[in-house]
Amino acid sequence: MDENDIFRQVALGLTSQNERMGMQIIALTALNATLLREICHLREDPLDHLGKLEAELGGVSEAIASKGEHADLEVSTFEITATIEQVLRQCRDMLTRDRNP
Repeated sequence: MDENDIFRQVALGLTSQNERMGMQIIALTALNATLLREICHLREDPLDHLGKLEAELGGVSEAIASKGEHADLEVSTFEITATIEQVLRQCRDMLTRDRNP
C-alpha cells in the first residue's frame, strides 16, 4: 500500500464520519424542534411563548458569539448560532401548521 492509498483511505474515513455527524445533527435539530413545539403547546398561546423563547435563545446565541477570545469557539460560533436558529425555524413552522392545518 503506497502513501496515496493511505491518504485516500483516511480521506474516505473522515468523509464518512462527517456524513454521520451531519445526519446526527439534523436528527437532533428535528428532535429539539419537536420537543420545543410540545413545550409551547402547554401554554395558552404557543406562538407567543415561542416568541419569548426565541428572544431568550437569541441571547444565548449572542453570548456564544461574544466569546471570541476563545480560539475553539471562534470556529464554531456561526455553526452553533445557525443550529439554534434552525431549531427555532422548524418549531415555528410546526406550530404554524398546527394552527392552520
